[in-house]
Amino acid sequence: WLVSFRKAAEAQKRCPKTMLISVGDREADIYELFQLACKDSSGPKLLVRAERDRLLTDGQGHLWEELGKKPAAGMQILRVPRRGKRPAREAHLEVRFASVRLQPPKRKPDLKALSVWAILAEEINAPDGIEPLKWMLLSTVAVSTFDEAVEKLAWYAGRWGIEVYHRTLYS
Repeated sequence: WLVSFRKAAEAQKRCPKTMLISVGDREADIYELFQLACKDSSGPKLLVRAERDRLLTDGQGHLWEELGKKPAAGMQILRVPRRGKRPAREAHLEVRFASVRLQPPKRKPDLKALSVWAILAEEINAPDGIEPLKWMLLSTVAVSTFDEAVEKLAWYAGRWGIEVYHRTLYS
């Protein structure tokens, strides 16, 4: 992930008027990746689905709990593609967002706290037998309105099409 982000940074230098965004799934929830992305404000941006319930600075508690306390900013309908025998469906997501300051992992005292934006999207009324969607996205791109939060959800959801493309290439 770090190598990939550095390659995106090289491309960003050649395209200074274009905003490049590196989008990653839970495997990309690496603190050093966020440090790298926050280092250069003119570099590429980052959007990652969180895997870890990170500790926030200043005694604010943990990421998931803190975002869960926020009032829902709105509802977004997301088209979930067919997967295996599960048919395509529409997911109704409650969306919350906030600017957060993440505490670095205790085992890495040389890293500094950093500020990112968090978006929590939780599916309500999921069909019986279907695990509801619950995404915590972390981004270096500002999220100060519901529309901006929805935009980041669309960026992340775009990964589904990319995954199908990669699966097709590999087969």
